[in-house]
Amino acid sequence: MSLTYTIEVSDLFQESMKNQKTYNRLFIYAWYLKNLKEGTDPRSIGKEISGPVKNQWQYRIGDKRILAHIDDEKQKVILLDVVDSHSSEDQAGGNNENNKNIR
Repeated sequence: MSLTYTIEVSDLFQESMKNQKTYNRLFIYAWYLKNLKEGTDPRSIGKEISGPVKNQWQYRIGDKRILAHIDDEKQKVILLDVVDSHSSEDQAGGNNENNKNIR
């Protein structure tokens, strides 16, 4: 029996979506409606972000990333933000002086 997760969006996610081009906005909405629908394990398609904060995940959609928090206790996925792919590395701690020029 699989757990059913609900999807919530943060204010920051909504604001980020408003700033996307129409094509990207539609593509992102279609992706998360298809891939994060009820009954789907949210960990089966994303990548966990390493670092001090637990249950932070990113989902790659073209050159964009959805940053999300998975709350197992409340069985929900909270969509936190939409960022460019290189920005998600910065937020995940992947951009330091040693690997700044590596892509």
